Amino acid sequence: MERRGIVMSKTFTDIVANIATDIQDTTAEMKTIIGRYVNDRYRQVFRATNFEIVDHDYTISVVAATQTYSLPANFGKEMYVVDKTNNKRLKRTTFNQLGYDYPDQLDQSGQIDQYVIYRDDSNNLKIYFFKNPSENVTVGMPYIVRPRTDLSGTDEPINDFGDLIETGAKADALRYKRQYQKAGAMEVMFDSMLDEYMWDQENQENDPHQFTASDDDYPRQRDIYWTRS
Repeated sequence: MERRGIVMSKTFTDIVANIATDIQDTTAEMKTIIGRYVNDRYRQVFRATNFEIVDHDYTISVVAATQTYSLPANFGKEMYVVDKTNNKRLKRTTFNQLGYDYPDQLDQSGQIDQYVIYRDDSNNLKIYFFKNPSENVTVGMPYIVRPRTDLSGTDEPINDFGDLIETGAKADALRYKRQYQKAGAMEVMFDSMLDEYMWDQENQENDPHQFTASDDDYPRQRDIYWTRS
């Protein structure tokens, strides 16, 4: 069985079969549709709850005079980028900003101090360093992992939220079957479960959070952080 993260009891096949049984349509065609809903919810929940799934020791071996490097297929978002050789934090920028700031110096060499993350014309994810590196350095870049592919067969979600995915996908399947009242109730349940999961992930016993309200965000912070029992 392929493991894509934390082990849990429900596989993709389990989730699809459970939903098909619950909505009383176990045809192959309906299971294919449910499978799409499961993966849609998988990506939705993953984006919303991805607090701790991090490749924390990812590095790039930057070679002098080479500015562009490929990023991993499961790269989601960098947490920070540092030149570990020179103990210097790098600043994220864009090609447009580089052209604006350095119109006559885009080819200058020296210690790297900025980077651009982009997709090339073949849809490959890349990182580009500026300046053109004048020495070999090691760049540290811990990043948040994203799912590489859709789930199928005996794949298990990368985090322990099989029940959550199943509930959301069941709402979608019920909506497809035009059982709108049941779908609405299931969607409310999904939202509540998602909220509980996110709350649990954010509030670890030994990791207290302190929030400071401003005039602009007071209503939002009050509702999210202060009124919850």
